[in-house]
Amino acid sequence: MPYATNQGIRIHYEVEGAGPPLVLQHGFSSSMARWYDDGYVDALKPDYQLMGLPRFDGQFC
Repeated sequence: MPYATNQGIRIHYEVEGAGPPLVLQHGFSSSMARWYDDGYVDALKPDYQLMGLPRFDGQFC
């Protein structure tokens, strides 16, 4: 699992695909899984390098 560290805090992120970078940021009550479940990741990853972050409470689901 990839992580970035900022001011001593590890932040998990996901990367899929190839091409220009595109950040997928979900809404407040949602999660990164929604981008997968709704088919956005499969549709976009052939043309973009997708980067997604977990929920603010640290859960990725």
